[in-house]
Amino acid sequence: MKDFGIPMKLVRLVKMTLANKNSKVKIQGKLSPSFETMIGLRQGDSLCTLLFNLCMEKIIRNVRINPGGTIYNRTRQCLACADDVVILGRSEGYIKKTLEEMAAITQQIGLQMNDTKTKYMLNRQVGNKVKEIELRGKKYEKVESFKYLGAMITSLNP
Repeated sequence: MKDFGIPMKLVRLVKMTLANKNSKVKIQGKLSPSFETMIGLRQGDSLCTLLFNLCMEKIIRNVRINPGGTIYNRTRQCLACADDVVILGRSEGYIKKTLEEMAAITQQIGLQMNDTKTKYMLNRQVGNKVKEIELRGKKYEKVESFKYLGAMITSLNP
């Protein structure tokens, strides 16, 4: 929050609301005894969305994407809406470099990428024989199409 220039008073208020969290669970109409929640955020807490968006903003800003040019001449770039992130790259190397940076930043701030949902796609077919990218001992599958924000994106899109 400090990185975004949010006043310290608000940072302290957020920390206070997240400290000493007690929860109860309702099972078959009965409430459990109170217990302290040590990690995570309360489900449905209005701060969750704001804090997650700040984390995603930090991740996207810290992935070193070349800022000049347009979508047509950049070597790599990221598109993000909530927790759906698309990494575009001209080669497996550019995509792997971006994934490495993103994994390091997410780990640094206490998040992790969903390895089972993470896939990659190249939009050029020439010499494209690689089937998966390996990163930190995990393999990421290559796909020929995916759905992003309701639109179908394929490797044949110009």
